[in-house]
Amino acid sequence: MVEYIAPKSWICTFGAKKLGFTLPIFEETWNLKPTERGKINLFGKEHDVPRWQQSYEKNYFFSGMVHQSSTSTPKIFLDFLKVCQQHVSPRLNGILVNWYNPEDYIGFHSDDEKNLVADEPIVTLTLLEDPTEKRKFRLKSPKHENRDLLLGHGDILIMGGDTQKTHKHSVPKSTKYRSKRISITVRSFV
Repeated sequence: MVEYIAPKSWICTFGAKKLGFTLPIFEETWNLKPTERGKINLFGKEHDVPRWQQSYEKNYFFSGMVHQSSTSTPKIFLDFLKVCQQHVSPRLNGILVNWYNPEDYIGFHSDDEKNLVADEPIVTLTLLEDPTEKRKFRLKSPKHENRDLLLGHGDILIMGGDTQKTHKHSVPKSTKYRSKRISITVRSFV
């Protein structure tokens, strides 16, 4: 069900099975992570990020750096991209995968980079090592009001319309989590 969080900003959450997508085996997908953590550039300094990340199909410029696409894309990521193209938007054409240990996180940000197609939905699949655990996904409005969503194993979150212009989002740091997390996110690149 689509929920409007601002006049032209919306989100939608549902299970991957609704799109006919078969979830991959967690450990096999975890083993696809890069050997080194990602890097970002903040205020002119390069920093390690608190997670592993890899772009597929398209280079992705964010946080002051170009994140090079892998030369080959694992089938499971391509399968998710194809399902999203069929059911969400045919313009979706790039993938970013993040692998999180239980203590890892991503701070508040918007996916509003210049190399993304404006107003196209962004689709994220959450995979959790422990399918009974939920992970907090936080949206922050321009008035700094937080909205928490609890995402479980196999949940899909779509952010559409002006959401990237009107809200920031994060996966907050917490010592409560026990489960590793993988997010597979597809976007539309120019």
